[in-house]
Amino acid sequence: MSKTNVLPKKNTLRKLLWLAVLVAVVVWVVQHPYQARHALDSVVHAVTVLFSGLGR
Repeated sequence: MSKTNVLPKKNTLRKLLWLAVLVAVVVWVVQHPYQARHALDSVVHAVTVLFSGLGR
């Protein structure tokens, strides 16, 4: 008697979750372009400050 898995594997669920997150981010960026630009500028600034302190 062969076993059939009805539920998807763990990797499939993880991929679906990341796909849902990606779709949500794209929808948010399309609906709020100025907030998305500000958020991206903030992240770039934070990374720049973080790495500028490591060069000393």
